[in-house]
Amino acid sequence: MKKIVKLTEADLARIVKRVIKEQPEFEDDAESMMNHYEENPEQMKVIKSDLRQPATFQIMGADKRTATYLLRNYMKMDGENARFIAILDCEGLDLSGLDFCDYPNLNAVNLKGTPNNFKETQDDCFHDDFGEDMYVFND
Repeated sequence: MKKIVKLTEADLARIVKRVIKEQPEFEDDAESMMNHYEENPEQMKVIKSDLRQPATFQIMGADKRTATYLLRNYMKMDGENARFIAILDCEGLDLSGLDFCDYPNLNAVNLKGTPNNFKETQDDCFHDDFGEDMYVFND
């Protein structure tokens, strides 16, 4: 049996605002990121990995938006192959909505010099914290 719910325009606006507010801060699309790169061309040089070798991924010196966007896209595209990730000396990294436990081949993440929310978002799947934001995952 279908149930009909009547909403006023104010109800609908309140729901939409709440949904938008709950969205992660860095839900960038490709066009938005291309504009960001055009305005910040130095961000095009932050990837230090050989992208033909998907087991390792390294970013160095990125702003928070770029570091977060690149890591999320890497995990979407090559996360099943990821073994080691290094996000070094970046302005920040937001790991909200990303669960490293979903990537069983991942061995370690190095976030040295990058402010991050790793412990708040990934606390259930790493087993060693070697200090300086170096984390080793369960085998």
